[in-house]
Amino acid sequence: MESFLVTPFDLVKIRLQNSKELQTSFLKCFKSIIKEYGIRGVMLGWEPTVWRHLVWNAGYFGIIFHIKTFLDNHFPDSSKVGKNLVAGSLGGCLSCFLSVPFDVVKSRVQNGDTDALKKYRGAWKAVNVIRIEEGLPSLYKGIVPIICRMGPSGAYLYVTFTTLIEFFQNNIILR
Repeated sequence: MESFLVTPFDLVKIRLQNSKELQTSFLKCFKSIIKEYGIRGVMLGWEPTVWRHLVWNAGYFGIIFHIKTFLDNHFPDSSKVGKNLVAGSLGGCLSCFLSVPFDVVKSRVQNGDTDALKKYRGAWKAVNVIRIEEGLPSLYKGIVPIICRMGPSGAYLYVTFTTLIEFFQNNIILR
């Protein structure tokens, strides 16, 4: 569901960022996409967006619980919030290594290059095509700024999640 909601906005963002002329209007760009591709065109890049979110979330939560277990076993007296910050941050950073190849595919598909639309049919196939034609490093273009964003976001997300769960368990849910 998240991918369904995010894809049209990511599409317009990518188009505005890659436009040679200065487009200042979200709405004009959105309308031009519909004019060029039809209403279904606003979902260009949906499949790689789904895979990006799926593998990031699976990696994030899987990594967090392993790191949290490690921290609880080796640093039992440390602050719970501190351990959650570390686990969330590392989970956010490390899961990027799983999701960034799909982000690269998504950006290329959404860029508006008709050759890319023909060439990258299917997210997994596109990842493989890029790996073969350009090498593995090409699948990780932009990973440093993504990690710089997702590390702190992952920390904040996990601390907020655990704090709210604890609050609801202690104050809302009747036992």
